[in-house]
Formats: sequence, structure tokens, C-alpha cells
Amino acid sequence: LTNYRKYIQKAREREKAYREESLTLTKRLHALGHEFAKKDDSSVELKTRIEQLTQVSSIAISQQTDMQHQNEGLLDTIQELSHALESSCATEQELRIHTTQLQKEVAAKELETGSLQSA
Repeated sequence: LTNYRKYIQKAREREKAYREESLTLTKRLHALGHEFAKKDDSSVELKTRIEQLTQVSSIAISQQTDMQHQNEGLLDTIQELSHALESSCATEQELRIHTTQLQKEVAAKELETGSLQSA
């Protein structure tokens, strides 16, 4: 009977230790669950932020592409204007040469007319 009582006493002590250990593990499990919930919330926030940044990046790339097309258009316009200016300068030079020739011809005619009148 004494051995039986010792056996039951030890069994109760083991049961109490198991309960305490189980309670400790349950508390730790709840703490881990809470920690994971926080991390899950953080990961959801991070995912949302990444999606927002991806949208901003896409918009920036689109705007950059639009600006590049506009810049290419402006460069084409500048090249056209440059060619037009070169052509205009060449035409102006030709007109100056032609005007100078005409002035020389008029002066020559005036000399010729003046020579004829004095003769």
C-alpha cells in the first residue's frame, strides 16, 4: 500500500509537471501566434507598399517614355529648323551675290550712258 501511495504521489507530481509544461507551451504557442500575426500584418503592409511602389514606378517609366518621344520630336523639329536656316542663309548669300552683280551692271550702264551723253 505504501508503494502504491508513492507511485500515485509520483504520478500526480508528473501530471502536475506535465500540466505546468503544457501551460508554458500553450503560453509560448499563443505568444508565437501573436508574433506571427504581427509579422503577417507587416508582410501585408509590405506587400501593399511594394504594389504601390510598383505602380509609381510604372507611371514614372510611362512618363519617361512619353518624354523621350517628345524629345525625339523636338530634335527632329530642331534639325528641320537647322536645315531651313542653312537653306535660308544660302539663299541670302545668293541674293547678295546677285544684288552685287546687278549693282555692278547698273553702275556699268550708268557709266556707259554717262559716256554716251558726254560724247
